[in-house]
Parts: sequence; C-alpha cells; structure tokens
Amino acid sequence: MNINLRPAQTVLDTPTVSALAMADGRCTQCNGLGTRTLRKRAGAFTCRCVYRKVFRACLAKYRECRGSQPGAVVLLLVGGQPSYGRPEEDYLADFDLVARRALAAYERGEDQDDLPLQVFRLHHVQGCQWSEACRRLGIDRGTFFHTVYAVEEILGRAFLTLQPYILFPRGYFTGRVIDRLPALHNPIWNAREGKL
Repeated sequence: MNINLRPAQTVLDTPTVSALAMADGRCTQCNGLGTRTLRKRAGAFTCRCVYRKVFRACLAKYRECRGSQPGAVVLLLVGGQPSYGRPEEDYLADFDLVARRALAAYERGEDQDDLPLQVFRLHHVQGCQWSEACRRLGIDRGTFFHTVYAVEEILGRAFLTLQPYILFPRGYFTGRVIDRLPALHNPIWNAREGKL
C-alpha cells in the first residue's frame, strides 16, 4: 500500500508574509519560522506546519458554521450595495467541495483509493476518535495519523491557494454584516413562496 500523499513542492509554493505568524514553534522542519529550504532546490518554501495550521483554522470556522442557526439570512453590505446572503452555508459548501476536489487530486494507493477522504470524513468532519476510526477503516494507528497529517497539509494548501478568494477565514468574506435575520423572516424564501 502506497501512502505517500504529500504533494510535490511547486514553484508557486512561495512563502507568504504571514507564514511566520502561522508557524508552529515546535516544528522541527522550519524551527518555528514558517519557511524551510530544501537541499536539492534553491529558495525557501512554506513549511507544512503552516498548511496544517491553516487547515485547523478553516476546520474551526467550519464547525462554528455548522453550529450556527440553519437557514439564517444575513443582510450584507458588499461594495456599498445591500444584499442578502448565507455566508455560513456558503462556507460549509465551499469547504466540503474544495476538500473533496483536493483529496481526489492527491489520492494514491492501490488498495485503499479513498482512504484520505474517509479519514477526513470520519475524523475531521464527524469527530470520530482515532481508535474508532481505525477500527471502522481497518487500518493501524500509524497509517491513520500519517493520513491525518497528510490530509491536513493537502487541504491547508488548497484552502490557502484557492482562487479567486482563499477559504482561510480571514480572507473568505470581505463584506460587512448589517443584520442577521432568523429563518422564519427570510426575505429570499418568502419571495419564492410569494409571501412578501
């Protein structure tokens, strides 16, 4: 079984300005600087600990959105124009779709083609503990945690490099929230039903 899920470093993988702020101080690869140099290539690259931290921040935002009131409509002020939207539901959908696409692009292995996606669903989305997830998937602890770290790196990179807007919580929504309307007073739904 080939578990090498780490994507190759690319030319576009240049360190960001905020890599130092997002770096893990205990990282042995970058020593807490957020950038690392590779022996065979010249230049500095963003460390994997930064991508894992980006993923964990996006996952926290995802869990926060899942816990919010479903169907709530937000009155937004974007570019000076008021509009209605559901930024929490948009974030949930974008998080799920980007994760599926990014993991499908990096799936490798002969025996367990969708192991990264299964680990992501069980451990990160559903909140299964490692022992339960290992039992359900029929894998050992080392394979599970290797896959968890690889998934966090792959998705952190995907969320941080998403175009035209990154999924990282600070860059996802740039409008100003004017008012939050409960689901019962949803003007979009009422307009569809003809109940203005």
